[in-house]
Amino acid sequence: MVHQLKVLVFVMIAVQSFFIYAQNNVELANKIVNRSGLSEMINQFPALLKEGIRQGAEQSGGNSQKMVMQISQIIDQTFGINESIEIIRNDLSDQLTGQELASVLEWLDSPLGKKITAMETAAMTSSSFQDMQSQLLGLQEKYRGSEREKLFQSFDKATNATEASLETAIAVQLTLASAISASSDNPQMPSYEDLKKSIEDNRFMMRGVIGQQVFANYLYTYQQLTDQELKAYVDFTASPAGNHYSLVVNESIKNVLLKPSEVIGSKIMGNVTSG
Repeated sequence: MVHQLKVLVFVMIAVQSFFIYAQNNVELANKIVNRSGLSEMINQFPALLKEGIRQGAEQSGGNSQKMVMQISQIIDQTFGINESIEIIRNDLSDQLTGQELASVLEWLDSPLGKKITAMETAAMTSSSFQDMQSQLLGLQEKYRGSEREKLFQSFDKATNATEASLETAIAVQLTLASAISASSDNPQMPSYEDLKKSIEDNRFMMRGVIGQQVFANYLYTYQQLTDQELKAYVDFTASPAGNHYSLVVNESIKNVLLKPSEVIGSKIMGNVTSG
C-alpha cells in the first residue's frame, strides 16, 4: 500500500509538473508575442498585403483597379488577425523549450532589445514601406563597402530572412495557383502543374529580388543603431535560442499566410468567372 501511494504521489507530481511546465511555456510565449512586435506585425499584414497587390498592379501596367479592389476586400474578409496571433503563440509555446523562451524574453526586455523592437515595429507600416522604397538608393550608396553592409551576411544567415521569405513567397504562390486551378473549369486555364513549374522556374530570379528587399529592409530598419549595437543583435540571432526562435517564427508566418491565400485564390476565380 505504501508503495502504491508512492507511485500515486509520483504520478500526481509528474502530471502537475507537466501542466506547470506547459502553463509556463504558454505564459512565456504570450509575453514574447506581446513584447516582440509580432502582434503588431500581424495586425499590419492585411494593409501590407493590399499595398503589395496595389504595387504589383501598377508595375504590370494593366487596367486592373477593379481586381485590386476585389482582392483587397477578400483579404479583409479572410485574414484572421486573432487566429494568426494564436497560431504563432502556440508554435512558440510548443516548439521552443522553457529555457529558450526565457532567453528570448530576456533579450526582448533588455534596453537594446526594446530599442530594436521599437524600430522593427515602426518599420512595419505600409507608409514606412513606401518611405523605405524612396530611400533605397540613398541607403545603398551610404552603406556601400561599410561594416554594416558586410554584417548583413551574418544577419541574413542567423535569421534565415532571405530563404524564409523566398520559401514563404513560393508557398503562397503555389497555394494561390492550386486554389485558382481547382476553382476553374476553363480548358484554356493552365493546369496546376504548369503553374507550379512556372513558379519554380522563377525561383532564382525571385531569390535575387527578395534578397534585395531583405537587404533594403535591414538598412532602413536598423539605420539608427550603431555598428556595435547591430553586432550585438546579430550575436543574439545567431545564438541557439535566437536562431531557433527565428526559425519557428518564420515557419509560423508562412503557415499564417497559406490559409488566406487558398481562400483568396478560390474567390479570385469566383469573381472572374462570375464577372
